[in-house]
Amino acid sequence: MRDHDNPFLHNNRSNKLINSTIFRVGIGLVIGGILLGGVIILINSKGSIAELPETGDEDAELEIMNIELDKIEGSENIQKLARVGREYIFYTDLEYYAYQNLLDIESLDYDSVLDYLVDESVLLQAGENEGWVELDSETFNNPFKDFSRRGQLVLEIKESFNDNYQSGTYVEIITVWFYNSELGDYAKEHGIDAAKELAKSKIDEVYSLVTEDGKSMEEAAQIIIDDSSLSQLDENYDGNAYGIRIFPYEIESIADLGGGSENLYKFLESAQEGDISEIFLERDIPRSETEELVDAYYAIYKLTVKVNEYSDMNEWVDSYKTKLKIEIL
Repeated sequence: MRDHDNPFLHNNRSNKLINSTIFRVGIGLVIGGILLGGVIILINSKGSIAELPETGDEDAELEIMNIELDKIEGSENIQKLARVGREYIFYTDLEYYAYQNLLDIESLDYDSVLDYLVDESVLLQAGENEGWVELDSETFNNPFKDFSRRGQLVLEIKESFNDNYQSGTYVEIITVWFYNSELGDYAKEHGIDAAKELAKSKIDEVYSLVTEDGKSMEEAAQIIIDDSSLSQLDENYDGNAYGIRIFPYEIESIADLGGGSENLYKFLESAQEGDISEIFLERDIPRSETEELVDAYYAIYKLTVKVNEYSDMNEWVDSYKTKLKIEIL
């Protein structure tokens, strides 16, 4: 970050009171601009491309920002600290950051906080460009923004990134437990073998739905979730019925599965996207003094997809920075 005046040294705080019920900070903007061959290419909120005239260049883009800002009463009195794409970062953003983190504003590390606010602004622009969120004047280019709403948008984008771009091996898992930490009521009354047999009959039913009837893993798992009698096998039968785990894109050893079974590792060694495993009898360590592995549950695995996009969200945000004009004022 280049040298600049530190606004903490100036007494230019807004007299706009910060809403004390807001607890999440998020910085956003409406649309992104890319300068290509003398033409500013704008991605609007509908995801389509609009062009500004060549004679406008960046000045035309800046004019649009200022026109929108002029509509906000009192905004002319608030110091602008940076420009990120088509949004200004304001002194009030720093005030809120200090408020949210219970810090004295004069003690903040100005450069690191401003870097953080720039990254959040880029993230929101990127999220809108992907079509994951819609931004408006309440959350964008406004010194009196709704911080709580902006924070919710940030969370939505992070979730959408994880769903769409996070690199990894995505595996859907269905399980029916019959020995989860300790024996359930059914096993105590009828014995562990009977409990195992009941669990196997239920997982067989689910497996048939997936492999023969074309049901999705999540749809098939609903059969388990809806069967309250399975609480006799496992008190958390419904919570354990279905889940998705994300493993590294490249799985080199069983250690990369973070506690995943040897059966899962062998399945993933040769599986292709969409492949469904056989039914596996898995082992676990129950709550006991011996801590020995015992047969504990049946599992079905599906290699849903392998994604090789971005190693993390920071890499994704950095890729968008090259598309925006970022300037410290």
